[in-house]
Amino acid sequence: MVGRVFESELIQRLMKITYPLLLLCSIPLGRISAAGLSETNSGIYIAIAGTGSGPERSFVADEPIRFDDRLLWCPFSKIGPVEVKYPDRIFWIRVKMAGPDGKDVKKSSLGEGLGKKFDEVRNYADVATGWTIGGITAYGDYEPRGGGFTGGPPLPSPKEMFEMEAVGIYTLQIEFQCFLIDKKTNPWQRKLIRFAPVRIKVEKPEPKK
Repeated sequence: MVGRVFESELIQRLMKITYPLLLLCSIPLGRISAAGLSETNSGIYIAIAGTGSGPERSFVADEPIRFDDRLLWCPFSKIGPVEVKYPDRIFWIRVKMAGPDGKDVKKSSLGEGLGKKFDEVRNYADVATGWTIGGITAYGDYEPRGGGFTGGPPLPSPKEMFEMEAVGIYTLQIEFQCFLIDKKTNPWQRKLIRFAPVRIKVEKPEPKK
């Protein structure tokens, strides 16, 4: 009982911090497809899109996305509504990028910090320290021609995560891991879910003259 009360208080505090960002992600994407979908694991999967800085690029869900688009993500479910928990970004997301020449692109200091402890996660206790656990519900299957795209806080843009110097098309690889919450058990079970890498094309265009 104490654990459930603690988790409830944690969610309330997190919502005060992340609610403005969640609003940004809750606008329907319309009749377009996500830029990338992960493989399904334990009935859930992740969709990724982008959001630009100007009104003409509010939501970007067709490849390639631009190098300065922030990334949006959202879990979906093939097993009905389920609750998903995601820890701090040093644990739950890891990125890698190949340049137009196919070679690895150097990460920025921000990119180096993402997923720094990705491989250290074995169970919920490894990440449940401080106020660092977010929660989101995966309500159903992804529908590319309708519905909304309600996800967690946006991720940095590719150019913030990598030193993208050359003009051209890059390949961004993203790995996610999260916890699937089973409330039918007592105590609740928190299953670690790791998804196969999602690859998305990213464009750095020629500078405007």
